[in-house]
Amino acid sequence: MVLGPRTALAIPSATVVRLLAARTRRVLGVQVGVARVPAALVARHGLTQEIGLLLLHVAPDGAADRAGLLPGDLLLALDGQALQEPGDLAWGLTEKPAGEAVTLRVLRGGAPRDVTVVPEEERREEAA
Repeated sequence: MVLGPRTALAIPSATVVRLLAARTRRVLGVQVGVARVPAALVARHGLTQEIGLLLLHVAPDGAADRAGLLPGDLLLALDGQALQEPGDLAWGLTEKPAGEAVTLRVLRGGAPRDVTVVPEEERREEAA
């Protein structure tokens, strides 16, 4: 796929097939935005990243809500993999088997903590 002059993007066909063939995807029931981790917190806790995903909305009775996640929490990692853009979260959940719990590294109230969440499956509508 060509993005512009002298710029191209290649996606392995196996990845495309796997993503398109999936009838379900795993979700937490959240809306996120990219946010900078305050420099003081990076230094205080010895964090290795300066960007995370800010929870803007947590769906009532969704997987994230049941795990105790709150709007304003800053997601840093999913099972040890840094989260720096919304696609990182979506891709990380796609890689996990259905029903398997994941561990989110969260910054809340200035302190990091681990939260275990069991993602839900969201059924995709079949194309007509």
